Amino acid sequence: MAQSSVWLKNADTGAELHFSGVTQVRHSLTLKVASDPDSSDATDYINGARRQPARVTLTLAESDAGRQRGSAARMLASLESIRGNRHRVTLTTELMVYNNMLLSDLTVIQEEGNPFGWTGTATFVEAVVVTVIKKANDNASTVTNTGSASVRTAGNEVKGGTIGAVFKTDPGPKNYDNPLRQLLLRSGIRLNS
Repeated sequence: MAQSSVWLKNADTGAELHFSGVTQVRHSLTLKVASDPDSSDATDYINGARRQPARVTLTLAESDAGRQRGSAARMLASLESIRGNRHRVTLTTELMVYNNMLLSDLTVIQEEGNPFGWTGTATFVEAVVVTVIKKANDNASTVTNTGSASVRTAGNEVKGGTIGAVFKTDPGPKNYDNPLRQLLLRSGIRLNS
């Protein structure tokens, strides 16, 4: 079986994976258009819209036909390792190249007529930068950013009542509307974006 023109490169290890066959590539590039933006979210919108993370779903067909026996099983193990270890990848398709993608969903179907191969889908979602700065235990009803330079990685305490968490995965645009961000905002955690 010839290789597909769709492939990925693990940004963390440098390893490349070339798929046996990709029968469909679904690109999802969206904006969330503000229908009723409140004043606290107004800075996240540009021209009334906020960019959402890119989402790419591949429909895959892996087989040992024309390849070394066990190739399809190794491909599945490699994809599961990328997903399980949250490795960032660069995904190359014929239309676009996507950087800083995470494998969020992997569905595999093994059929009786194809014992050494499988079909399925793999969904990749663009990684988002999240920076969280929160004042700890000050009993204030609102959280304010004091401009303190005391930002540490998640889990480290900073003297003076400030706790910071910095997660870096993508140097690109940082303004996304997602459930985690909304939950953090409702909890009093302000995201710097």
